[in-house]
Amino acid sequence: MATAQTFAPSHQNFGLDLAFVANEMVQNGATGILDGWLQPHAAIAGHSMGGGATWLAASTNPLIDAVVAFAPAETNPSAVAAVVRVQYPDLLP
Repeated sequence: MATAQTFAPSHQNFGLDLAFVANEMVQNGATGILDGWLQPHAAIAGHSMGGGATWLAASTNPLIDAVVAFAPAETNPSAVAAVVRVQYPDLLP
């Protein structure tokens, strides 16, 4: 009998991925219709677990200067603990 495998997402890795993409967008620029509009700013957004991951990303990457979190979920490590390290205005719709 086969055992069921479970999926355990890594909130920390999701946050690090978001921080990496924001860093690349700011430092290497955006192309296409966004060219010249974003640098040196980066905004990230997410819903539920992605909303929690935005707080993890923003707390580790000073290049992120705006966060939109839709119904952010608590994560492991804690998004609630991370949000207090973010020092700019945010939007929690």
